[in-house]
Amino acid sequence: MIETLVIVNGEEFWADYFSEYKVYQVRLQTSKWLLHDGKLWVYDNGLKIRVDSLLWRIGAVQPHPNHRDILELVRFSGVPCLNSAELLLRDLHRLTMLNDLKEGALPLVTFSAVVGPGLMTQLPMQLPAIIKVGTYHAGYGKMRLSTLEQWQDMTDMVFATKDYFTIEPFIDYVRDIRCLAVGNQVWALARSGSRWKANTGIVDSQLIPAPESVYNYTLTMMQRVNADLLALDILETAEGQYHVLEYNAVPGLAAFPITVIEAIVERMKAKIQASS
Repeated sequence: MIETLVIVNGEEFWADYFSEYKVYQVRLQTSKWLLHDGKLWVYDNGLKIRVDSLLWRIGAVQPHPNHRDILELVRFSGVPCLNSAELLLRDLHRLTMLNDLKEGALPLVTFSAVVGPGLMTQLPMQLPAIIKVGTYHAGYGKMRLSTLEQWQDMTDMVFATKDYFTIEPFIDYVRDIRCLAVGNQVWALARSGSRWKANTGIVDSQLIPAPESVYNYTLTMMQRVNADLLALDILETAEGQYHVLEYNAVPGLAAFPITVIEAIVERMKAKIQASS
């Protein structure tokens, strides 16, 4: 019988929606995890908690060293988790996520990828360009290169990193769209930022009807990666072309209506009931 729901990081309001369960909110950064005799336990804030179900609300903004190991324990335990541990593991590495988008035939931004020091000098300089170092979300590890000097300085900087990096052309977009789906329900949010990174320093956002192509891209990836919850970040150009940047299996919910939260709650409860 499922009695506990463990929420990893994330928003503080979730407990209000799951009154029928013992809800515990833990932090990935401070918790310890144990798998024994097929049971999953988490230790945090002086408590030992049996994990019967999981709502995972921490993405790869800055991946924690134990992030992958814990998700593998969750996967092995088989406890109901939203999203599944398998998808959360795929989302944890940006190159895996980009492969998923490519295999789904979505219109990706063309990029070059480098693993190992000293190879940025082998790439043709095409400005303006965006460099993305490692697997980070929320705008971290990213920079726009607009001048020869910036390109040369970045060549020196990436020599010192152990992370892979990608370089892609800067897309002169008219709007950034986050399309979020829970099950077969879809919402779209147009965002504009104070800088070239439209998803950080947001100065304006508004719900919009999901453009047909964007809607179809989102549901295509939902089905392809077997997601309960998924967001696609997409740039739209003045010519009406769409360029998919990434999918996010643990998307932020700011500026989305409360119906999104209600849909996630309904989806989580359905997963718990199916496992009971």
